[in-house]
Amino acid sequence: MTVAENAIAALQAAADAYHAKIADINERMDLAEADYQTKLAALGVRKYAARDTASRSYSTAWADGLVTDWWRMRGGVAIDISIAVPMRNESASWGGGYTELLYDVGDGWVSLGDSGYDGPMISGAANGILTYSREVLIDALSAEDYDVRFKFRHKSYDGTLIVNGLRDLKGEHFGTLLKAVC
Repeated sequence: MTVAENAIAALQAAADAYHAKIADINERMDLAEADYQTKLAALGVRKYAARDTASRSYSTAWADGLVTDWWRMRGGVAIDISIAVPMRNESASWGGGYTELLYDVGDGWVSLGDSGYDGPMISGAANGILTYSREVLIDALSAEDYDVRFKFRHKSYDGTLIVNGLRDLKGEHFGTLLKAVC
């Protein structure tokens, strides 16, 4: 072989090695892109909602209301909760109702607090027909993905509190609502 033929053969071998490296890099990039897309899809926003249209009556003792199914939350992400509870105070004096929201991640119910005198209270000799609404932001309950469920509890201040009832609500879309976005 001549010097020129050796140089051409060496260039051809170098070009073949270069193309093999490019093919290997492209294959690894395709795998990395597929992995990235899978992980990105797993990070999507998770939204849940539960609605309760059953008419429920409460005395001055705490009692359970709506309890959600188990919802899968993303680890390390805060949960934005929206609630709306239509209620009617059947008292002829100052009074109203309390609403408490609790969560459970499998080891028992934990309270996020109750409404106190905020919103569902009325003064005077008339029934109060109100909707208690609130936004709650809670920190991530785990660094890893986890399951959680929520529960409402209610009570009257001084008589009878009706949740979802005695308001002439019509249709399946009106009642207690809990939404969670994670």
